[in-house]
Amino acid sequence: RRVIAFEPNAQNPLSWLAFNVVNPIVGLSTTTRNQRSLWPGRLTKVFLRVGLQTQTLKYIHRPWTDAPGLMGFIRKVFTILTAPLPMRIRANKFLIIFDKTIP
Repeated sequence: RRVIAFEPNAQNPLSWLAFNVVNPIVGLSTTTRNQRSLWPGRLTKVFLRVGLQTQTLKYIHRPWTDAPGLMGFIRKVFTILTAPLPMRIRANKFLIIFDKTIP
């Protein structure tokens, strides 16, 4: 068995804020109101309990497409300020692959 997930990364402060605070209140045009950003470690624990272990974890930053305005400015400043930080914090998405554990 294999599960592949491509999720918003809660370790990225802007992703966490957008999906876990703003989205439930006002909604984002690109998601449903119940979508949240996830913590890869928490997701790993859930799948480990059902016999799946992490085989691959990659952090991926997909550039945002913002119209000019406050949010575009905030994202540009965030990108500049976080440039020296590890990808796990800078990336707004993560790809994780789980496989069935072998007893």
